[in-house]
Amino acid sequence: MSISIKKFLVDFAESPIGIKSIQPKFSWIIYSNDKNVKQQGYRIRVSEWIDEIVWDSGYVNSDETINIKYKGRTLSRDTLYTVYLTLTINGKEYNAKTEFRTSLMGYLPPYIQWIGTGLNEPESTNAPFFRREFALKSDEVAFATAYVASRGWYELYINGKHIDEKNFLSHTIHKYDYAGICAHDITHEFKTGMNVIGLSLGSGFSDHFRPGAIHTGPKRIWALFSIVFTDGSYQYIWTDESWKWHRSPIVMNHIYDGEWYDARLEMPGWNKPGYNDADWVNAVQSKFTSAHLDSYGPTTKILGTRPTDKINKIGENTYIYDFKYNGSGVLKIKVKGDPGAEVIMHHAENLHDDGTLQPWTNRNAEATDRYILKGDGEEIYTPRFTYHCFRYVEFTLKGNVKILDAEALVIGADVFNTESYFECSNLLINRIQENFIRTLKTNFISWPADTGVRDERTSCNMDSLVYEEMAMHNCDIHNYYENWFNRAPSEIGRPDWDGENIVCAWLMYKYYGDKDFVKRFYPYLINLAWNFYSIHLGNVYDKEFAKGYGDWTSPSKTNDFEMCFSCPKEVNYAMWYLEMYILRDLALVAGEDDDIPIIENFMNIAKDYYNKNFYNPETGLYSDDMQIPNIFALVSKGLIPEDRIDRVLKGLINMTKVKYNSHHYTGIYGTRLFIDALCKSEEGLELSYDMLTQTTYPSYGRQIVGKDATTAWEQWYNQQGMMTCSHSMYTGVGVEFYKKFAGITTLENCYKKALIKPIAPSKLTYVNCTLETVRGCYTVNWKRNGGKMNLNVTVPANCEAIVEMPDGTRHKIGSGSYEF
Repeated sequence: MSISIKKFLVDFAESPIGIKSIQPKFSWIIYSNDKNVKQQGYRIRVSEWIDEIVWDSGYVNSDETINIKYKGRTLSRDTLYTVYLTLTINGKEYNAKTEFRTSLMGYLPPYIQWIGTGLNEPESTNAPFFRREFALKSDEVAFATAYVASRGWYELYINGKHIDEKNFLSHTIHKYDYAGICAHDITHEFKTGMNVIGLSLGSGFSDHFRPGAIHTGPKRIWALFSIVFTDGSYQYIWTDESWKWHRSPIVMNHIYDGEWYDARLEMPGWNKPGYNDADWVNAVQSKFTSAHLDSYGPTTKILGTRPTDKINKIGENTYIYDFKYNGSGVLKIKVKGDPGAEVIMHHAENLHDDGTLQPWTNRNAEATDRYILKGDGEEIYTPRFTYHCFRYVEFTLKGNVKILDAEALVIGADVFNTESYFECSNLLINRIQENFIRTLKTNFISWPADTGVRDERTSCNMDSLVYEEMAMHNCDIHNYYENWFNRAPSEIGRPDWDGENIVCAWLMYKYYGDKDFVKRFYPYLINLAWNFYSIHLGNVYDKEFAKGYGDWTSPSKTNDFEMCFSCPKEVNYAMWYLEMYILRDLALVAGEDDDIPIIENFMNIAKDYYNKNFYNPETGLYSDDMQIPNIFALVSKGLIPEDRIDRVLKGLINMTKVKYNSHHYTGIYGTRLFIDALCKSEEGLELSYDMLTQTTYPSYGRQIVGKDATTAWEQWYNQQGMMTCSHSMYTGVGVEFYKKFAGITTLENCYKKALIKPIAPSKLTYVNCTLETVRGCYTVNWKRNGGKMNLNVTVPANCEAIVEMPDGTRHKIGSGSYEF
């Protein structure tokens, strides 16, 4: 029997640095190919780094493997802990070990200063260097941690080494009134004698960020470097006016416009010991009164590369480079030429028909990087304080310079590390899935942005709502969403926008079992419910931009985004009902049972309004010839009377076939939900497959087959009033590939028990799917064989499943692999 323990997690992360909770949660995955592997019990012991036991759970008779809370002595800040796990599985013992390090846990030493240059100049100008030289007290370093908060992006160096070369665009965004403290492991970066800490500071999400000032005032930074020695003594280095600064070769940096780098201004060794910094000046204390917040979650990383696919010369000194796929990131170029020669790089998603760059979707973002050569052999350059979303780059060369190599670095949040995978017999669906994943990578940066392209890149709740479940099926996303929520969810708004807060909280519980998340944010959610009620009383749901988006970006007669506010009243009342349905369950999770009658009253108001105002008894449809009101009627359990469901379904199918020629004329919500709505009958299932695989407008297939789209667009029609070629909002339907076509859904306690029930359109001949959950990987592979389905299922250790075949037969199975 082969059994091992994988992913022994602390607060949903492996060996995390800087956790902020006073009661961290432990989870683990048992891996085995054997059948009916069961955990009988566990024991967890936690010790401080000096090997003092601070908690011993004792042996616990339980098969639970997720969210086991620490219940020991109060954890100390800035401390390393080791966790020892012993499991009893099928009568035998198995062991695992991990570590975690606590954050400052709210403590802010008063002597640490925010520092800056003291210059009164635009935010987007030079990205200054800061340095601090010091002597290390001892060679015997047990562990060391850097705690950094900044108003602007920063990069950290110790003795000339970037502490994480794949880390990009630190720090994560927080609300205006918070400074996020990021923790970095620097244990192995010091050496005997003199050491140097170097910091470079870019503009980041500052006062030129379109939706408002994420931070205002000059760039500034706050840092504490904690070094703990094996004898228990400490050495601290912190930011104050003893630090020195100097202008850097990054002469301009801007989130939208790009970065300009003058290599002639480089100062070799500036971040190493022994550098002559006589012409550097002392840093200036910069006042900052906002609250600090531990920033714990996945960072933005370099996830991979896109090599050059094609190069076309379009002018004497101008070239178009095609990097094959659209995506967020920057270039890494290798060049050679004379001092002062310049390489200008203009990024865009598209080309004109004549092969020249079409930067239309950038809107007002210049998306242009510039590199000035120092003329010293081969030179390599990568922008550090900007990013772009692009497939194509226009290179303009000034002076005597040659491009030796160019590749695109793909950046995104460090959440794309699961084994989840979906593939089927339809190549177009496979391409759609690939585009969906690529789109998520493009827009998961510091927060779930709407786009990485134009002068926006905001976090749109409406967009996020429709693809959060899809993201949870493809990404390790818990800590990313928690970090986003910690910036405080909204207590006001409409169901079609801020109802996302309620939906996300429910999904965090459904797929991660995180009751603490629900309890922490429940007060925001119940206040939202009251706000939705106030909007109803004021009768202000309307098609106006400020009062409701509805099924945003559904196809319009004019192909103009101002006309894309489809069915705002129907959508908002349906979503109000659906979100109250969810909130009723969240109230139970949070222990707020007294709120349930209030929530149910809101549900009934929304339900009555929807049925009274939108249903036409003559046609049997809601809002007659519109798809989205009827889609919501079918997917919202209890919203419409049971005896209407069949008629509405048949009416929706007929309307879609006749009026819409088997296309989804839907926007942000209808596109997410149409498969779920139609799969309630065989005819609807076949229609949903046809809709998904269309290649004429409006469809994913038109974008892919007709326009070679490599990411999901914002609009169905190319180049209408508001448009980018990379928007995550239309990726949400991808969750149905896992839930319907592979048929994997959770029945109990985050997949402790699952239902495997593939729903297979007749034109689909096979599916291969793996879904990684908090308990391990479920695998479903099925193939049609002479009209019958051959199904292979793998259930992770310590779990069980109900397998339901197309003919209705059911099988109850434990862990392991099975064939039906």
